[in-house]
Formats: sequence, C-alpha cells, structure tokens
Amino acid sequence: MDFVKYIDNGDSVILYRCYGSETEVSVPGIVAGKPVKMIADHCFAEEPSVKYSPARIRTAVWSEGIFMDAAEVSGAKSGMQAGQASDGTGTTGDTRSNSGQDNSGTVGDQSDSNGTITAPAELCGSKITALWLPEGVEEIGNYAFYGCYSLRYLSVPSTAVRLGYGVFNAAPALRQIFFELPEASTEEGRTEQTFSGAKPVEDSRADKVTPPLMDEVLSCVTYEVEAVVRQQGRVVWKAVFPEYYEAGEENTPARIIEIKFVGTGYQYRQCFLSRVLQFDRYDDLFYLATAQHGEETDIHLALDRLEYPLGLSPEAEKNYVEYLQGHPAELAACLFPDEQIGKFAEDESAVALEALAEKKVLTLELTDTLISRASQLRRADAVSRLMEIRHSLEPAKKKHKFDLDDL
Repeated sequence: MDFVKYIDNGDSVILYRCYGSETEVSVPGIVAGKPVKMIADHCFAEEPSVKYSPARIRTAVWSEGIFMDAAEVSGAKSGMQAGQASDGTGTTGDTRSNSGQDNSGTVGDQSDSNGTITAPAELCGSKITALWLPEGVEEIGNYAFYGCYSLRYLSVPSTAVRLGYGVFNAAPALRQIFFELPEASTEEGRTEQTFSGAKPVEDSRADKVTPPLMDEVLSCVTYEVEAVVRQQGRVVWKAVFPEYYEAGEENTPARIIEIKFVGTGYQYRQCFLSRVLQFDRYDDLFYLATAQHGEETDIHLALDRLEYPLGLSPEAEKNYVEYLQGHPAELAACLFPDEQIGKFAEDESAVALEALAEKKVLTLELTDTLISRASQLRRADAVSRLMEIRHSLEPAKKKHKFDLDDL
C-alpha cells in the first residue's frame, strides 16, 4: 500500500481511502501515530463518501515502516535537504524524491519506463479480492464495501462493535468471513480457553467463542458464506451459513403479498440467542438443508462441524457421518477440487481428512473413492495419507500356525 487518506478524530483516526496496487489489502492499524478505530462510509466503494469535509481529509504515506502524515514527512525531508544544501552536499530545486513521492506535502504521481505519469490506484470496488481489518477497529461505516464484486475474504476484528447499513451490498463473491476472538483471559490462575487444532477444550462454551458482531454481520449476507472463528491465529471453529432469498407470493383473493424465504439460510441465521450461536439449534437444521440445498453445501456443512465439533451432540454427529458416507463422489470433489483455491486448499483438505479418520467416517469403499480422486489430481501427500488410513481399515489377516510334529 502506497498511502492512505484519513480523518483525524482526536485520539484516533477514521480511515477514508487506501491507494496501492495490491488486490489483497491489509488495512494499517496505526496511521499518523494514532489507532484506526473506524472504517469510513464508502471507504472501499468505487465512489468515496461526500459526508466528510475535504478540509479534514489528510494524507499519510508509508515511510520507515509506518504510515506517517505526509506534511510531517515533507517537513523532515525539506529540513534535511536544506541542511545538505548549506553544507554543499545537496542540490535544490526539485522536491520530488526518487520514488516519485512529492516532498511538497502532497502525494506525488509515479513515472513508468516511458516517462508517463501515473497516480497510485484507489484500492476499491472490484479491484479487491481480500480485505484484512486490524485489531482496534470498532466501527465499520455505511456501504463500506459497496460494489466490491470480487471480494472473497474478509476479516472482522474482535474489537468491532458497530456495523453500518448496506455494508455488503453488491459484494456477491464473499465466501469466507474470518471473525477474530479476543486473546484468552486468565482467571483463577488458569487460561480460560486454549485451543489446539480442531479439538477445543471441554470448557469452551458458546458464549465464550461467539464473536460479538457475528450475528449482525451474517444477517447482512444472504448468500452462502463460511464463518471462520479464530483466536490468536488459530482456528477455533467454522460453520457454513447457506444462501437464502425472499420471494413475494400473491394471495390473489385477499390481495395480500406474502413474503416467503427460499433456502434455509434464514433459519440458520436465527440460531443466535442474545448474540450467541446455539450449536444444537444449528445442527437440528441439517435435515432441512439436505432437502433444500445441493450436495456441495450439505457436505461443507457436515465437514465443518466434524472438523471443529464444538457443542456437537452424538446424534448430530451421526447424521453428519451418515450423510458423508452416502455421498462419496461429492465428498471427493469437495475435498480435492480441480483448482486448489478457496475453502479446500491443500492444508485444509489435510485437516478434513484427519477429522474424517478420527470420526470413523471413512470406510474402505469411501477411502478408495478418495484415493482415486486424489491420484487424478496428483495429490501425492493426500494419497499417501489415505493409503495409511486404508491399511488401518483392512481386517487383520489370520495368522497360520504350523506344528512341526505334524510334518
């Protein structure tokens, strides 16, 4: 990222716009020495908001590993150049640095090899594929991601407590939202929560592992999305929330328009009680999902719950296992897609395989199907692990004993 525009808000700043060339944007947590606590309205939309006075908008440039106010950077460089000129070691006249940064206090354009002047592009709209918000952000403004048609991945910090309206309008490609949990707290001399891979500790309760803004964010996204909850860089649990849409149906004799929800996504998003996800309610909806959605969605639902079985009852686990065993070809296609992008990257499919082995989902027939699919895609690591699993599933061969006295 080359530079940002921001609004000084006293003890914090409001991030107004970002500029650069990357498609995966990591938003800075500190700008001009102050924490970023708000993402401005229309921050990543194609058109910026006109809500803010132009006189309040300032520029911060990347300098010495941090974003510093452009005026301060310019003042420091001007002072240095003046000192060099007085010593006879510098030249005067041109205030533009080698990198194209205008030292007069504004961000300069950059020149290509042909000498053509080009300004850094705004990081907004369909240019963005992933967006990582830093810890410390408390508010996401109205229509912040409006028109981000290519946005697939988004992180929501644990500090976020307010969400504007229309945030996810016209952002249909969003597939994974990463929700961050606060760092584990220590109480009575022990750590309240400690997670290791796909096995949460026994005292991990739903109210302790549900991010505060999760229900509100998911209610704004009506298409299928996977929620990934992380703590200190480690995944705590994941869950798929299917797609749904509203359809108006006319009751002709009464002249009444009845609103009906198509898809189970609405029911899944109602599984929050006091902003806490109720895992038992979530699992009880699986039979509806299998009737209203395709196999790919249902397999993702089942895999996520088996990989991270927080609050998973034996009955719900049995339902998920039976469904996966009954759809071997579809499971193989989800675990080993033609292109290793998105949900099932190589490391994620490896985690899924271990969960399937631990939950005794894999049978000999199902394992053979997975081996065949992995071999076609030249996934040597997966084939090797599956062969080990298959060997463990084979019945033990009867050992023959011979009595030499009978010879």
